[in-house]
Amino acid sequence: MEFIYRVVGEGTERLSRRAIGDSLDVLGPLGTPFALQYGRRHVLVGGGVGIPPMLFLAETLRAEAAADEVLVLLGGRTADLILCEDDFAGIGLPP
Repeated sequence: MEFIYRVVGEGTERLSRRAIGDSLDVLGPLGTPFALQYGRRHVLVGGGVGIPPMLFLAETLRAEAAADEVLVLLGGRTADLILCEDDFAGIGLPP
């Protein structure tokens, strides 16, 4: 399991002090699942901490609908806050 987060408060600061192998109680998955329609053009737009779920969606589209066209648009308050660019490029979807 992989966690992507940005330290913005006490909770994420405490999380940042965890070491690989430490135990952690988690609750999930939370949120609304993606409703996929194949055989279409897909435009994925994400910014900041909204980018990692788009990576999961992009990987799913590449695996299950390889013929579909997928465009990825990423943004952030600053260039340093744009996450996962190399991960998207690694699956053939450079942002």
